[in-house]
Amino acid sequence: MFRITSHPNGPHETRLVFEGRLVGEAVDELRRVASETSAQGRRIGLDLAALRYADAAGITLLRELIEDLAELQRASAFVSALLGEPTP
Repeated sequence: MFRITSHPNGPHETRLVFEGRLVGEAVDELRRVASETSAQGRRIGLDLAALRYADAAGITLLRELIEDLAELQRASAFVSALLGEPTP
């Protein structure tokens, strides 16, 4: 089970909030939503505070998004560790 919500965050950025498990069709859906948002010329803020689990494909997608399209805005220490991001 998952949910992706999109919130305008100023005139040039959209915050994508992912909740639930990033597996299977959720990976494809997040990829699609991020691509559409980027194609509109908007920066992406990726809010992963409610991400509960990600399989290998989900982690790969998140790393790709953070490298190419998105800025990680919120994530648990666990998710940050999976992504190799420094924790505050």
